[in-house]
Amino acid sequence: METTSNIYEFEGFRLDADRKCLWQSGSLVSLTPKAFETLWVLVRNSGEVVRKRELLDEVWPDTFVEESTLSQNILTLRKALGPRADGEQFIITVPRRGFRFVAPVHKLNGSNGFSNGNGTAAAVHDPVQAPPTNGHSVTRFPATKTSFPLISAIAGGILLIGVLGVAWYLTRPGSMVDTKFREFRTSGLVSDASLRSASISPDGKYLSLIEKRGDAERLLVRQINEADAIEVVPPSNSRFLGASFSPDGQYVFYAAYRDGSRTGEAFRVPLLGGPAQLIMKDVDSPVSVSNSGKLVFVRRRPAEGTTEVVTADLDGKNERIVSTRKLDEGYLNASISPDARSIISAANSSVSLARPMELVLIDVASGEQRPLTTRSWLWIGQSAWLGDGSGVALVGYGAMSPDLTDEVWFVSVPDGNARMLEAGVNGVFGLSVTDDGNSIVAVKSDKITSYVVSPLADLAKESVVITKAGDQSLLPLGADWPDIDRIFYATTENGNADIWSIAVDGGGRKRLTADKYADLQPNVSPDGQYIYFLSNRSGQMSVWRSKTDGTEAQKLTDGGDAFSVQASPDGRSIYYTARADSVFSQHLWRAATDGKDPVRLTAKTTLQPRLSPDGTSIACYHPTPEGGPPVLSILNAETGAIIRQFAERKSDLSHEWLANGSELLVLSRSGSGAKLTKLTLDTGDATMVREWPNENVFRMALSPSGDRLFYEKGVSVNNVLLLSNAN
Repeated sequence: METTSNIYEFEGFRLDADRKCLWQSGSLVSLTPKAFETLWVLVRNSGEVVRKRELLDEVWPDTFVEESTLSQNILTLRKALGPRADGEQFIITVPRRGFRFVAPVHKLNGSNGFSNGNGTAAAVHDPVQAPPTNGHSVTRFPATKTSFPLISAIAGGILLIGVLGVAWYLTRPGSMVDTKFREFRTSGLVSDASLRSASISPDGKYLSLIEKRGDAERLLVRQINEADAIEVVPPSNSRFLGASFSPDGQYVFYAAYRDGSRTGEAFRVPLLGGPAQLIMKDVDSPVSVSNSGKLVFVRRRPAEGTTEVVTADLDGKNERIVSTRKLDEGYLNASISPDARSIISAANSSVSLARPMELVLIDVASGEQRPLTTRSWLWIGQSAWLGDGSGVALVGYGAMSPDLTDEVWFVSVPDGNARMLEAGVNGVFGLSVTDDGNSIVAVKSDKITSYVVSPLADLAKESVVITKAGDQSLLPLGADWPDIDRIFYATTENGNADIWSIAVDGGGRKRLTADKYADLQPNVSPDGQYIYFLSNRSGQMSVWRSKTDGTEAQKLTDGGDAFSVQASPDGRSIYYTARADSVFSQHLWRAATDGKDPVRLTAKTTLQPRLSPDGTSIACYHPTPEGGPPVLSILNAETGAIIRQFAERKSDLSHEWLANGSELLVLSRSGSGAKLTKLTLDTGDATMVREWPNENVFRMALSPSGDRLFYEKGVSVNNVLLLSNAN
């Protein structure tokens, strides 16, 4: 019986609905299962408007999802397909109605058999033709009575073996990395602002959670479907690096820096609580455990300038250094295969500024290592081997993420083929997979915030400009208050980070950039003509400039990723931080306003630079001359030389100059909240301005006169997600 194919072709693409694959010029295009289903619905309705409700009902028939999820799928598809030959998108939005696929589509209507080119199915076995003699004699041997049946039997046996072989090939179980998570469901397990890490047990029955409240952290274990948790390790000032389960699920292994120590240790504690056993010292990463009874971790040796991947038995004995790298190209984490023969590690790379991190495959026996894949991630977090050893699941930050979040990927071993499963997660909080490959646990972070304007003299008098929920960006989005009437800021809407402007009273909200990439950290030029901002439109974060209405955008910088940008008060230069010789360290640069003639001002890490009102000084975080960690520093804006340094260590938040040029507002974390202090530069005295004990402050900007402050405050809620294989 012939089977009608579900193959559609359009402008160099081939969509195979039966195998759920999209190809472009012979190469497989990576799509999440739901993105593929969305595309299939649009393609088979090419030229017609498909309403949003119809798409939601067909792609998510048994699940309630918001329209923002559909919008994220559309953005993913536009990114994967790229522009058409005429520069337009394949999928257009029809306002208030839905979406339409506009490229001509050709469906292949033949059978799944072989085609002979004339529309009919060709026979598998053609009749034997007598060879032409061409004038030459042909010798024919007489057949005996037994020859034909014997030949027929042999031929029949060969044919049967071939048929059975094909049948086995078509029905054989595929590897986990190829077959798992072609389709999957996502559900939330637990949500809490205090969560810092989550992992699932090999059998999928238990969940380990690391929780931070104030300055104290603790380790909890709960059954996957139960709300109550057991405190396994009580609160302390330790900083946990991560936790994982033993192969039999009876123990939890965790690594931590205890009581402010800079030397990590690894422990083993019974699943349902009991005394924790110290098994190893000098541990600088989460501990990965294999089914064969080996564990692996990363050890840093700053004095020797190296990092090591180390294996040991489950009791911490029989340590063995498997592989070593230079410190500036060091390993960040490691995961050991089920058979303990291979290790996957994320490591810094000095090969390319466009690929600052690489995924390394290490042979345990020989210590030999090689890059596993050429795919570019700007950051790679924790990885976990699939139970059959066919590949790993990992979290990573892509170079062109539209909403500035991490993604969950499958990467096959040993060939390194990569397939994205899900975006919108926070990889810092870990990733884990069950032994059967049917469940993945990751963490998603959402913000619930208010944008507020307050008099600087009395920040308690708050005027709410706008409230916001669901902003998932993992990078600082930034804000600027260039004139008395308008504030410029970046935010994510429908899975895409863009720059907006809004009136101080909350009216006149306007979107200024509307591309499919991430645009953030706006800074308006002193004359009000341009917006300088960061964007990953070119494949890595660069400095861009546009008119203040978002038009005429142009890229200004090349080379390493940019992290911040600000125009000088005289309007003659821009200052920005970007990678230079080192692929993981930010340096301070100055260039003309069109990006030409860049000059590097610092040779060491420089973070969060802010120009003084007169443009002569820069407040930033910079290492001490002795090589200590970055501290709050004042640099000369012309030369980059250190003028003064303070004890305040690097803040995860921000700082702003007051209009007098002699004081700084410093925003920093305080327990589970935030605090704002005023630092007098001459004396180094700090005065408390305000504390938010139970809220974070994510960004701020001073008004042009310096008497009012715009800031975003609220909470970041971490949601533990369970991804369940559905095929």
